[in-house]
Amino acid sequence: MCQTRYAKAKVNGKIIRMDKCMVGLIEKYNSKNDFIPKFTTLACCCGHNRYKTTLVLRTRGGTIFEAYSKKIIPRKKRFYKKDSDGFYYIPEVEDCK
Repeated sequence: MCQTRYAKAKVNGKIIRMDKCMVGLIEKYNSKNDFIPKFTTLACCCGHNRYKTTLVLRTRGGTIFEAYSKKIIPRKKRFYKKDSDGFYYIPEVEDCK
């Protein structure tokens, strides 16, 4: 897990900032989808030892979901909420057991 350090990675042809520990995973995931992508990566977070690791994807049909829990996310942006200590999480994912 990272110590809230950020790095830049190429995702869907754009350079974006993300948790340093997620860069390898995201680049590897996206490289497998270069020919005909089934999903577009929208967001990710390692959880910072506080919450679950999350990877938010959009299907070609437009459905947005979190990859590990398979929970549908009903928003098109602002997937993460901030807790009282300043850590981000996805409520739909934290609610599922």
